[in-house]
Amino acid sequence: MNMNRFKKAALVTAVIGFAIVDITPVAASAPNDSTTSSSTPTNDPTTTQPSSDSPTSTTVDAQTPPTTIPGLSNVQLEPAPSGVELDNMDQVPPSQAPSSTLPAATLGTSTPGPDIMVSARQTGVMTTKLNTIVIVRVANIGNEPAGLKSPIVLSIPKTPRDVKVVEIQPKLTDKSIVGDYGWDCNAVSCTLKQKTDTGVQSGAIPSGASVRADVRLSYGPDAELFEPTNDYRTKSKALTDKFDTAGLQALDRTVPNILVRATTTGDIATGNDEFALAAQGSVRNPNEPTIPTTEKKCTFVDGESVQNTYPGGRFKVALRVLPVCDRSITGTVTLSNVVPTQLALTNVSITGNGWTCDDPAAPKKCTHAGADIASGFFSDALIIEGRTSKTAALTPDPLTWMVNSITTVSGDGAQLESIGEVTTKINAAPARRCGEDRRAGRQDQHGRTRFVASQRKRPVVKRQCAKRCILSEHSQGTDHRENRWQR
Repeated sequence: MNMNRFKKAALVTAVIGFAIVDITPVAASAPNDSTTSSSTPTNDPTTTQPSSDSPTSTTVDAQTPPTTIPGLSNVQLEPAPSGVELDNMDQVPPSQAPSSTLPAATLGTSTPGPDIMVSARQTGVMTTKLNTIVIVRVANIGNEPAGLKSPIVLSIPKTPRDVKVVEIQPKLTDKSIVGDYGWDCNAVSCTLKQKTDTGVQSGAIPSGASVRADVRLSYGPDAELFEPTNDYRTKSKALTDKFDTAGLQALDRTVPNILVRATTTGDIATGNDEFALAAQGSVRNPNEPTIPTTEKKCTFVDGESVQNTYPGGRFKVALRVLPVCDRSITGTVTLSNVVPTQLALTNVSITGNGWTCDDPAAPKKCTHAGADIASGFFSDALIIEGRTSKTAALTPDPLTWMVNSITTVSGDGAQLESIGEVTTKINAAPARRCGEDRRAGRQDQHGRTRFVASQRKRPVVKRQCAKRCILSEHSQGTDHRENRWQR
């Protein structure tokens, strides 16, 4: 698939199901909000997670950008079997080859550089007199890191009438650790920042990575909202079936929408730097002072996992619940089917304020106990980490599982149930090449990519295997510091 078709497929997926390859873990905060009268919300996790468990050798340096494929010159390949003609290997004899109806191939080109793509999604109902959260994802689908030459800027240049941006999270704090990302905001324009071992610097997004922003919006009594018509639904479905991203975005720009923009200098394709999110919702019924707490519309299950793992590789998932109607829920939250059985995790670690699970070694159901959770604020994060079983079967297609949530409305005791979809994929174990510099840009045990300005050299153990030189597992440089996602 060429780069243009990849961009189209990735953006359509983001429009439909927000399933862009994601290497950033769950990231949103719950600061004090003057518009919310419920109890003070809890702090939240950090912003970055790996797109794969494979090692990376990307080096973030303001002066010297990293190589695209580090260590390639040191790869030793298996020699071809003797007697094989390399120019005619495994070719069908011309007399037996079927005639082709495909057009003649043309030589492709690849422009070096970062390519920022932004997408957004709703977390629940949109109505007047309500605060809600829109999840924004800023991804780099280019072939070079973004943010090395100039900052990555996220902005909300347009919102519907009487819809205001309250805040954009997360932000770096004194509790942030090396590898954490955050947004430094001035009104509705924010710059990506990252904490390194030398302090807070402009954040960089590696190729194939993404970072998240949680945009809190306030819908006033005169908020302009859009109730989808049958004509809109028909057109949207037709465009989606054709993977027509430009058509989908053009359609959403014809209705009240929230416009999100992400930019950086050197972006090789600026056509996907903006995303129009249709403000689908309805005006509040004046005869209903609060939104009816229907069964599956008043809570949102926020689940993010390492999008790629492999047999014996690291796995991590973070799960939270967000009440999206204007009623608080009690701090008693039950999540079931928290990890798929196909992973058969080993060395399991479970963390998160107030969370306990039925089986620490193989959790299936976990329960949270704590203070009430205000509408529009996330619960404490449940974080499950471990190693994918060495005998786990590879999954050619994404492995998706449904996490079930059961919560209770504060006051009247009504029970709410919702389901969230979480996705990962089990790939073949990555090959490690000799000569790769893994002292910078490596991932710690929390799934964050650490960009280290200066790092003491670590010994690299080499061994020969089938005439291919690979790195020993001992050189991974895993960071075993305390997990401080839930601060």
